[in-house]
Amino acid sequence: MCRRSLDIHFERYKVENEEDLKAFRGVVQTFQRHLPFEEEPDLLKYWDFCYERSFGCVGILKDWLSQALAMALLDGAKTLTLSHLKSSAYSHEQCMIIFNETRLGEKQLEFTPDSSALRIALGLESHHGSATHSTSQTTNTKSRRSTTGNTKPQRRTVGGGENVG
Repeated sequence: MCRRSLDIHFERYKVENEEDLKAFRGVVQTFQRHLPFEEEPDLLKYWDFCYERSFGCVGILKDWLSQALAMALLDGAKTLTLSHLKSSAYSHEQCMIIFNETRLGEKQLEFTPDSSALRIALGLESHHGSATHSTSQTTNTKSRRSTTGNTKPQRRTVGGGENVG
């Protein structure tokens, strides 16, 4: 599957980075402008709550706002309120699970130039870190063993023989 696809990692906005926070607030403002209400909601007031429950992931924020929108429309509300956001948000327990999964996924996507695990899997290195130059030794050891009853590797004819019927 890896050969036929391309991984594109859209990083979440991180609270430690001021530029990320500015961009996240811009995303929140863009979403609030496009919500179909009589009165435009002021989601920027609640940007930190939006960040807390979406982990800085725009896709999670979009899905969450869609649920809040549906709830507000069912209520006949003129705008989206904090109570709509709170009642449609993930619980704290769900947030912790999602956040831990997000961090794990981010670690898996980090580029690591260390290829020792791959080299070990391919047999180019041993678990102890040294390259396996012992292939000639194992070949010599195998050739000393008795070969009685073992045929030498060779191609055998397939089909067209006397047993074809």
